Amino acid sequence: MDAAATIAADGWNVLMPELEQVPVFVCANAAGQPLQYERDGRPLALFYADIAQAEQELADRRRSYPDLELRLLPIGLGSAFTRAGAGAGVIVPSPEELTNAADPEDADAPYEAGLPLFACLALRKPHASREGVQAVPLFMRAADAEASRDAAAAAMPPDTQGLELLVIPLPRALERMVAQPDDDGLFFEIIPPGDSVDFVRKFLAAPTPAQAASIFPDMNIFPS
Repeated sequence: MDAAATIAADGWNVLMPELEQVPVFVCANAAGQPLQYERDGRPLALFYADIAQAEQELADRRRSYPDLELRLLPIGLGSAFTRAGAGAGVIVPSPEELTNAADPEDADAPYEAGLPLFACLALRKPHASREGVQAVPLFMRAADAEASRDAAAAAMPPDTQGLELLVIPLPRALERMVAQPDDDGLFFEIIPPGDSVDFVRKFLAAPTPAQAASIFPDMNIFPS
């Protein structure tokens, strides 16, 4: 299933509000317009999954374009995926997570399947927005997945199955999530890094969210 088919699936409208609570970040000018890059003659926006990488990109672009008054805006992952699926944007994984996602048995074969998510199928957590549902967390950061897995494993029998860490590309995860629960009865939930959530909280405390929401009327900019 490609991005267009995922977005057209019956379950997308149910999933979209959940994805909008997962932040990615875009460089925007003083008017709130995303900084435009170009690929194959078409303009596109870059949505950074890692806040540290986004902040570095912002610093670099500010040096290149000092008159644009650039800043970072948080964008919901669902909106970023929709734009990427339409060819108007790219979701950019951090180099560190791409390294974490690469096959350890083949160091010469880089991971190129899209934003990597990290999961341990033995883990469960209460779903943030679906009452009474236990979800398998899909972590955007491998270290978070490993820490959660190790903490849970300490309380599990030594022969517990499903404790290995899996890498699931975002497109495949969303394809599965629009159909959840499938025959296996599993639900999944994407877990953003803590520093991304902290950035959004500070952003919402500043006098910019209403302006940002008016700039992206088709996007849910984490309304308070």
